[in-house]
Amino acid sequence: MTEYSDYPMTLAHPNFQPSKSIPIPGTEIYNGNGEVIRRDYRGTPLLMPPVTVKNEAEEEYYRAQGYERAGKVDPAAWVRAHSDAPPDEYKPVKYPLWRGDQLIRSAAEDPEADPADLEAPASHLPNAIDAPVPIPAATEIENLQNQMSAMNAAMSEMMEMLRAEKAENARLKAAQGAPNPLPEADLDDEVTAAAPKVSAVVEPRQKRAYRKRETA
Repeated sequence: MTEYSDYPMTLAHPNFQPSKSIPIPGTEIYNGNGEVIRRDYRGTPLLMPPVTVKNEAEEEYYRAQGYERAGKVDPAAWVRAHSDAPPDEYKPVKYPLWRGDQLIRSAAEDPEADPADLEAPASHLPNAIDAPVPIPAATEIENLQNQMSAMNAAMSEMMEMLRAEKAENARLKAAQGAPNPLPEADLDDEVTAAAPKVSAVVEPRQKRAYRKRETA
């Protein structure tokens, strides 16, 4: 462990003043809305900035100029912060713990428990944590089958709706005396052919006429 030392140390002056940027009057440039879009500035110097001393001699030199230590030093707190030993009130909690893929909630469930852990009172043990129930992940084939089944069910429902609509239209036409209503057997063919078909007609490109350039 590194031993405690007062140095290096930061000293601060009570009359410290940071540098500032002050706008210069009369240098403003305005836009059409009367807003300042540009101006010149002048800076002020940094007065009595903090300094870092490396030994007692440098500290005495700056103390003669009015510098003081910035804050208070607590060597005991520094030792506690940099010590590897845990504090006296620290009590490690061993359970629950994971060993491989098994969750062990207490020393009674641990086949490798120490006798001291088995003799510890129950009040020292933390509350039991419910082990997560593993959920079997579906394979890609199962997911694909489920998606296809859902698509087939949706398609069947849509086809039934179209078939019922066509049958109702045919019944209304027959009731109004329309000639040659569609028979029930042809409804499936018309529903199947109801899907739009896209065809592309590609016209042949016209050949450009080229004329041989005559040379003199």
